[in-house]
Amino acid sequence: MPLHVQLQALWSYPKLFAATVAILTIFARTLYEKRKRESEGRAPMVSHLIPWVGSALDIGRDPDAFLSRAQ
Repeated sequence: MPLHVQLQALWSYPKLFAATVAILTIFARTLYEKRKRESEGRAPMVSHLIPWVGSALDIGRDPDAFLSRAQ
């Protein structure tokens, strides 16, 4: 069955659609939590579009705040 037909079936049954969204949300959250647990004990990640540039700017502005946020 093509994907667009399957999506139409979901839209025609709101309860089925809601259940599918709930299951996918729980699945995504479980994967996120698992990844978060696995990353504990590793060096902290600082997110920026270009990490080296963004981190250098943050450290230059306020190194103490940067290190406490990254901890």
